[in-house]
Amino acid sequence: MGLFDGWAIGRAAPATAAEAQRDLDIERPRDPNAEADGAPVQVLTGEVRTDQVRAVARGYAAVMDAMPPAAVAMAEEGADVYRRMEQDAEVSACLSQIRRRIIGRAIEWAPPEDMAGDPFAQEVAAYVQRVTRSELNLRADVEHLLRAITRRYAVAQVVWRPDTEGAYGPAGVLVPDRLRSERSEDFRIDREGTLVAVRSGRPGGLALTPPAGPFDRKYIVHVNGAEPDVPEGVSVLDGVYWEWKFLRAGMGFWLDLLDRFGVPSLVALFESASGDADEAKKMAQLIASELAKVAAGTPGAIAAKSIEVPNTGGRGQDFQLFMTWLEKRIRKGILATTLTVDISDVGARAQGEVSEREVDGVAQWFGDALEDTMSRTVGRWTALMRYGPAAAQAFPVARLDWRQPATFEEYVTASQNGIPVSRDAAYTVYNVPRPADEEDEHLAPSGSVAVVTPSGPAGDFADAPFGRRTRPTPRAT
Repeated sequence: MGLFDGWAIGRAAPATAAEAQRDLDIERPRDPNAEADGAPVQVLTGEVRTDQVRAVARGYAAVMDAMPPAAVAMAEEGADVYRRMEQDAEVSACLSQIRRRIIGRAIEWAPPEDMAGDPFAQEVAAYVQRVTRSELNLRADVEHLLRAITRRYAVAQVVWRPDTEGAYGPAGVLVPDRLRSERSEDFRIDREGTLVAVRSGRPGGLALTPPAGPFDRKYIVHVNGAEPDVPEGVSVLDGVYWEWKFLRAGMGFWLDLLDRFGVPSLVALFESASGDADEAKKMAQLIASELAKVAAGTPGAIAAKSIEVPNTGGRGQDFQLFMTWLEKRIRKGILATTLTVDISDVGARAQGEVSEREVDGVAQWFGDALEDTMSRTVGRWTALMRYGPAAAQAFPVARLDWRQPATFEEYVTASQNGIPVSRDAAYTVYNVPRPADEEDEHLAPSGSVAVVTPSGPAGDFADAPFGRRTRPTPRAT
């Protein structure tokens, strides 16, 4: 079996020797026809000794450590690199798993925890709830602010209008009419965390935050993972940039690279960097330099696209395993999970459910940050416009509704156990056909037990909602 085989079935490639050692504790299937341990390795599809696994893992980690910082390389490519990475199939699929768990969820406004029973705090929260639900397109607004996940920060401008008709309270109070999405490239965040408009026509830009004067309660800045030393935030793409570049380079690039270093395989390439810092640095510099030339179209660069049918010399499967390995590193870098996702693809339901919970946790982490931004801006500003300084101790907090409706099985079980359930939910939530009239109604005989088909494929009932057969029943002969 190949070096990357064990990792390619769903485990991200170890970036450190410690991770490599952890992976070695996993039992891997052996090819009975493979050569014994200690045999020479020509390509990844051959048998690889345990010590080589460690060596290659150390070599790859050493090369990655010697690569230029991703943030620096991305800055040199320009802001367009984020758009290109977002359009990559693997990256896009991972990001969509996060976004679809957040976008469209209702935003509930509640009093702060220490004022949950305070009538005034409840009034303020109810007011903000009515205004934002009626005036704002929260689905689109949330979708825009979530761009901070990949772009480091997202900016939106609150457009206010007077409530001339007094629909929400006293006439004339300013309410948010909409959030206008702004391009991140038109702004920067300085070391003090101030939002600066870079295309303002002023030298150094125009400071927009902290709120002051005409910009008070105006600009929403949602920053992903801001820290004191990185006030502009971080992008989830920073950690997978080089893997993405390696994938885009193509087979021709890597085969030419092997020839430049005079090694027969990717195993040998990374193994040569193990324990040799100078070799790892030399390799990293050459890879980074050639990738930059390819991106710029510089003559003389290692060809990434010029070899349509490269002479792989039996190394095609070697390359494919390496590409699969990189894809899993991208998945792990964004979703923090790889093994259970891949096992789920081939039908391991329990492992798939574990992976879903892990991705749910990642999405909720991003959702918590979004709640904080909405609370500090839209919620606080809307309350101040209506109640003034009196609202300062009762600012409402935003909460995404993470509740999941009960499954139909749970609904039926609760009903059978004497727990009151909503009759209307059977029709509105679970899509049970509603009777046209009393004549159309049908109830099971008293005392009968309903059998609920479990979710998921189940023989002839795999396509039957609520256990109703949709395939024709064979006639008796």
